Amino acid sequence: MFDASLHIALLQMLIGLIVNCSAYFVKSQGRFCQTTYENLTLSTVMYASYFALFIYFFLQNYMWKSSSKPAEYTSAKKVH
Repeated sequence: MFDASLHIALLQMLIGLIVNCSAYFVKSQGRFCQTTYENLTLSTVMYASYFALFIYFFLQNYMWKSSSKPAEYTSAKKVH
């Protein structure tokens, strides 16, 4: 089963990236947006790096898991 907090963290980073892209689009059209390009750049780098780290964590723990069980687990299951 997947960890719900990991899904929430991934969603948070994705929404942060969407908000930053939207703010950049609005600002680049010359409309009012109360943020600076420096803030947009730094926060996009932050959200993208955290998103990449959470994706890596998800893949490492849920998708790339080895199908073999540790020796202690298999031996403990055989004991009756």
